[in-house]
Amino acid sequence: MQKRAQGPKKAKINTKVVAATTDKVEKKPNQAPKRPKIKDEIRLNKYIANSGVCSRRDADIYIQSGTVKVNGIPVVEMGYMVKPGDVVNFDGATLTPEKKVYILLNKPKNFTTALDEGQEFRNVLELVKGSTTAKIGAVGRMDKNTTGLLLFTNDTDMIRKFTLPNQKSSKIYQVSLDKNLKFEDLEKINKGLVLDGHRVFCGRCKLY
Repeated sequence: MQKRAQGPKKAKINTKVVAATTDKVEKKPNQAPKRPKIKDEIRLNKYIANSGVCSRRDADIYIQSGTVKVNGIPVVEMGYMVKPGDVVNFDGATLTPEKKVYILLNKPKNFTTALDEGQEFRNVLELVKGSTTAKIGAVGRMDKNTTGLLLFTNDTDMIRKFTLPNQKSSKIYQVSLDKNLKFEDLEKINKGLVLDGHRVFCGRCKLY
């Protein structure tokens, strides 16, 4: 019995090559190519922010505009890494990153953290102005009648982490009342309050 003639064999497609092609991520414009990180390297926008000039987000805008130079060469690449010994020039001035400073203060009454309350109340910066030459700010807000631990720093990453609403950082307050707290008031606190125009949510209330 004669064998049926077989047609030409279909060529096999290299699925590995296809997968590699389809999974390839498109490179964003002005983005530096990825490479192994060298010890003590730091992103350019963080280097600028650490110098106290502006925030990381604003630094990205300045970098894209071409006003930042590294070793005399304009850099517009996002994610550019600054190596030890590099000279960074920002808008004509050479930057020197500040050393991170952290100051703890037991805040007394009659001092405010707000900078927009005029001359009526004294600002907490008066209490720490002689402790460092770095440009520091308070982490969070305290009104004039609140006492307790207050952190000052020039670490913009830490300030952003503990002050931006989307970070949802919790705070613990110990409050003394001049009268008994009603159950209805406790329910209102648990549902959330508006203090100084800010919506405040209570994670847990504990009575002593």
